Amino acid sequence: MRREGGIECPLTNTQLRILQAAVWYGTNSEGLSAELQLSKHTINNHFSHINQLLSCPSRADSVLMALRKGWIELMLPQIGRKGIRKIAYADAA
Repeated sequence: MRREGGIECPLTNTQLRILQAAVWYGTNSEGLSAELQLSKHTINNHFSHINQLLSCPSRADSVLMALRKGWIELMLPQIGRKGIRKIAYADAA
């Protein structure tokens, strides 16, 4: 187990990356697949393992748990002259 945000995290870096992307793009396999350049099958497998590891019934519940434990951050869009970029919620204030 790794420590992420001060709390033991049973997830791999790839699983955390998928959960973080789900905050920004939603939990739809097609959208995540396109953004992360992974197959839909791979996204589905990762979410199956994530939900099992976290004992969560759904993708949304897994994302919420990861947010609450500080393993991932809530990201907000910032629109500027250079287009849209992601910023951490804490940096938005």
